[in-house]
Amino acid sequence: MSTRTPSSSSSRLMLTIGLCFLVALMEGLDLQAAGIAAGGIAQAFALDKMQMGWIFSAGILGLLPGALVGGMLADRYGRKRILIGSVALFGLFSLATAIAWDFPSLVFARLMTGVGLGAALPN
Repeated sequence: MSTRTPSSSSSRLMLTIGLCFLVALMEGLDLQAAGIAAGGIAQAFALDKMQMGWIFSAGILGLLPGALVGGMLADRYGRKRILIGSVALFGLFSLATAIAWDFPSLVFARLMTGVGLGAALPN
């Protein structure tokens, strides 16, 4: 017999839905932030349009492998663990984006941010 009351179950459900909403919101904010910061990034790193394309694309390119691997890992280890790990990965590399020192480090940070976001999607 379950010891949970109906109100605690619905509260937990609402918390879970709220946290999933926040993860999706953070994904959208991260993808849009690169566009907002584009002028400053191009100036700070002296980048041309092609290099800026790599910066924009890197985050999106990371979504696919992140989703594939994140989904498989979630099936094996549980969705909660993988969602927590993917949000941590996304957060860590979002911070790394802010402290990138050159073009390759910036592209790598954006790519890994995308991997973290992608891993959160199927969970």
